[in-house]
Amino acid sequence: GMAIVLNGEIATLAVIQDRLPGSGIINGGQGGFSQTEVKDLITVLRSGSLRMKPELMDKSRVGASLGEDYIVTGTMSALVAMLVVIVFMVFVYRRLGLFSVVGLFANLVLLMGIMALWGATLTLPGLAGIVLTVGMAVDGNILIFERLREEMARGLKLPQAAKAGFERAAVTIIDANLTTLIAGIILYWAGTGPIRGFATTLCVGILTTLFTVIVVTQVLIFHDIKRGVAPYRMRELAKDKRINFMGAIKPALAGSLLVIVTTVGFFIYLPDREKLGIDFMGGYALTVRTQDPQSIETLRGLVGAIPGDIGRSAEVRVISDSAAGSGYRAFRITSKLDGATVGGEEAAKAAETEVRRALASVLQRGPVEVALARGTDGKQAVTGQVYFENVHPLADVQASLAEGGVENAVATIDPTHKNSFQFTGSTGAVRTPAELVSEVQKRFTAHKDATGTPYELLSPIPESALIGAQVGGELRDKAIRALILAMFATMLYLRFRFAEWSYGIAVVAAVVHDVLVTLGALAIARHFDIVQAELDLTMIAAFLTIIGYSQNDTIVIFDRVREILPRSKKSLKDVINDALNQTLGRTILTSTTVLLTIVVLFLFNVGSRNAIEGFTFAMIIGVISGTYSTVYIAGPTLLWLENRRKMREDKSAGAVSVEAKPAT
Repeated sequence: GMAIVLNGEIATLAVIQDRLPGSGIINGGQGGFSQTEVKDLITVLRSGSLRMKPELMDKSRVGASLGEDYIVTGTMSALVAMLVVIVFMVFVYRRLGLFSVVGLFANLVLLMGIMALWGATLTLPGLAGIVLTVGMAVDGNILIFERLREEMARGLKLPQAAKAGFERAAVTIIDANLTTLIAGIILYWAGTGPIRGFATTLCVGILTTLFTVIVVTQVLIFHDIKRGVAPYRMRELAKDKRINFMGAIKPALAGSLLVIVTTVGFFIYLPDREKLGIDFMGGYALTVRTQDPQSIETLRGLVGAIPGDIGRSAEVRVISDSAAGSGYRAFRITSKLDGATVGGEEAAKAAETEVRRALASVLQRGPVEVALARGTDGKQAVTGQVYFENVHPLADVQASLAEGGVENAVATIDPTHKNSFQFTGSTGAVRTPAELVSEVQKRFTAHKDATGTPYELLSPIPESALIGAQVGGELRDKAIRALILAMFATMLYLRFRFAEWSYGIAVVAAVVHDVLVTLGALAIARHFDIVQAELDLTMIAAFLTIIGYSQNDTIVIFDRVREILPRSKKSLKDVINDALNQTLGRTILTSTTVLLTIVVLFLFNVGSRNAIEGFTFAMIIGVISGTYSTVYIAGPTLLWLENRRKMREDKSAGAVSVEAKPAT
């Protein structure tokens, strides 16, 4: 036979049926080769003798209880945020608010159903897409309700007002959602990893939003009107305002410029090690648990004593609440390696071993501890402790210990440690503590208790990650390219819809403003350790969400400008001012709703030093900045560009007129 070997593994094993005169044919036997097998074999043969040993670039592990904690916190915060949105919408729009709630639930059911049908896994970027979907769905309802209010104020009867309101609002809703959909498609096509996760959820969410806002809400309202209801009552937060927004252009632009130069300058000034996450730097990240509450200074001292890059670059953060006021029991240790390539899986294991050795005096013991002593009747007395990720019935733990070799096991709950049991018993076999530990661990591996809960032993290092900088660098570069393409596509769409480039350029100017302001705010928060705000791949999802909100907000205003302009004799500056005032109620309501949602998520996660904490902090800054930039960046940019265009046209017309004038 003849084996074809690649990287020490047999790719295919052929049986030589005849003499090889210098060439031969490999056949697949009676069944032949499939097309896929042919392609794979050609790839192997073409690889020749090149060494192509795979290099580990990215590896992570999350313990069961740690993942469960994230899920519980995320679910609770999302439910509370949804409840806040529901209460706010019902408070402002009363019966119409109830219709929006029905539409929102229909939207989420459709979104989750489609994602489940596709077998998609919900990650933080996916959550960002859902947050943006909810925001755009609520904004769509607010646009319809505010239009309905305007039409009723003009004196139209309720059926006519509802019809006109839906027709006028639908144009704006479609414009805002289609621009975001185009951006989402390009992000999916040009991006990868977290960007694709965000884009998938966003694209599906936009389609479900268009359906539920334009169809479901419309059906509910017109069905209600046919029943002969009285005119809808709504609270008006911005009644007949005449604010001269455009009169404050110069101080607003000066303030924006000062903020951007200061904060972005600070971001540039910060060293990469401080502002960039390990996604972009490369390195190790570990979550460790301690046996007893420890101060962060103690952990920093122990970790700093580790020789080499780990001790020199390690950063320690608290990720749990205070325990009895004497310290903390969970810490996250991050070691960045300045973009150097991490040395593979063996190096990752070595790094974890170094951390275990350095923290041996404080690290949580177990997960199974056993001590043996000489007993009576030839048996050895056993004492020990076992630590679990989840809660288990006491009787089940005792029975499992007995099956694991601890005779007459008696277990008691340890009041100082969650899900921990102390036990005593005996063993008749002559064995070492290590052998008995191995037997007990086997019994608590791949087994369940009587309630069906799987046994999971609690690890002192429940979470670890090894990240090569090349992985993050590639994802970052692709994200930036995808973002630039998405912005260009948005400009093309707006050029088609508004017949001028200036509208698209103004939208992009507002978006760039918001990204820079948020970037600077993250740098300040990171430097002063306000929140976990390192720039990493999950933070890119926050920037994409901020861009979606900012873009959506600006397009709503520009749609109103386009509506007013043909029938107004006012200057463009006054038209923009009127558009801002007419949509002020919608702007306040949408921004308030989104902020309430994000603030609730932030309050649930602040202090946890997890990814959602930094994500929601960035979102708060971005939404505030997005509302501001719609008025004071997009509006003035549009005005300046349109004035320049008009000046060029007037100059061109003047030149043509002079040339056409007959000579005297």
